[in-house]
Amino acid sequence: MLSTCRAPALAIAGLVALALVAACGSTGTTSSPSSAAPTASASSPSGSTTPSEPVDTDPLTHHLLSEDFASDAGVFHTGATADYRFSVADGTYHVLSTTVPGSPAMTYGEYARVAFAIDSSVDVVDAASLPRSAWLGLGCLSPDGATGIFVVVLADGSQAAVYPYAKGDFGEALLISDTRFGTVSSLSLSTYITAVTDDAVTVTASVNGQPLAGKGTGDGFQGCSGMVLMLDTMKKGVETQFDNAVATVPGE
Repeated sequence: MLSTCRAPALAIAGLVALALVAACGSTGTTSSPSSAAPTASASSPSGSTTPSEPVDTDPLTHHLLSEDFASDAGVFHTGATADYRFSVADGTYHVLSTTVPGSPAMTYGEYARVAFAIDSSVDVVDAASLPRSAWLGLGCLSPDGATGIFVVVLADGSQAAVYPYAKGDFGEALLISDTRFGTVSSLSLSTYITAVTDDAVTVTASVNGQPLAGKGTGDGFQGCSGMVLMLDTMKKGVETQFDNAVATVPGE
């Protein structure tokens, strides 16, 4: 078991199964994915309680997260689980499958505060070396892990989608695209509230700076307290590198 952090178990029906794994610097196990099941339980994510190098100490800061991994993982974690190793080397954040994984690797980085309107992005380094079947993802989760938004994309950029997560279920895709974006080099995800009374949220996303067509709208959004980075592979020895993870409140 992971000894120092808890994380919600997630699943996406019909596309890719997700199980959130926080690498807490100690050996742990992951839950098995279930691509057929759209439901999952959720518990509160935990990790570093404050950014390693806060940009702004104001409790209403608009600078939520900024990690360039120049020297360490910052608010993200390093260590190992049963299937993956998380580390920082050469100025990037590495996720390596050390077995034939039974579930995806996802790592959680805490924001400086909870926010509803969020612009988030991350660079992907050397995705051309990944199997075409590998999925990469960028997302965010609410403080209790009950709601969230995820953009996921095949490493070769041939398919991408945005999914909402709410009350134990991933719903219908908010956005889906078969556009060939090319080998993934960057991901971005933006959320903003359209009707606070019913927790409606509008979402946009892009791959390699190219937007997924249109804007998706979902309900039940509770804001996000942290960023999630994902690698999903069924092969041993697959390694991806993330860099320049940033999240801000737009307009500032």
